[in-house]
Amino acid sequence: MVDNPMTGAGRIGRLVTPRLELRLLQVGDLADIVTLHSDPGVMLGRNVDATPEDEAAATAAAWLATAMATPDRAGWGMYRVGERAAGLFIGRCGLRPEKQTGEPELAYSYLTRAWGRGFATEAASAVLREALAFGITRIVAETLTDNVRSQRVLQKLGFTRCGDVPHSDGRRAWYRFAHYG
Repeated sequence: MVDNPMTGAGRIGRLVTPRLELRLLQVGDLADIVTLHSDPGVMLGRNVDATPEDEAAATAAAWLATAMATPDRAGWGMYRVGERAAGLFIGRCGLRPEKQTGEPELAYSYLTRAWGRGFATEAASAVLREALAFGITRIVAETLTDNVRSQRVLQKLGFTRCGDVPHSDGRRAWYRFAHYG
């Protein structure tokens, strides 16, 4: 469900699901992104030790600036994901340009306390519905090859694994989504 009117040149400001509220990231979300980048489980998922808090703040600030610079196109954007009932931040999800090709890439990351509860699938489904509503029919995604949970999320959403690619933090499983209906 779209709750707010479009912002910018066609970006939805807020998406609501039965359990979640997604809104486009803002500068004021830096503390939440630092929390995400400081979560040892999230960072271990990237095959590195947890980032010390001051380093996490610097990388989170750079990450947030890049995320907010997502092209102002309909259906694109990175959202802050929060639980509606408690109002608590649990992660981020959205479409951003893939670094190599510029194609729309579904990207998400969640605090470890939110894992295993279906939040990633629920939020990504809302983002995909919006993308399809704006005519985005081809989307890519990647995960670490050993991140089976994330791969299950992508498969539930209709993504197909196309192979593996080398990456600085290990091999990545590469996925594509194409909607022709």
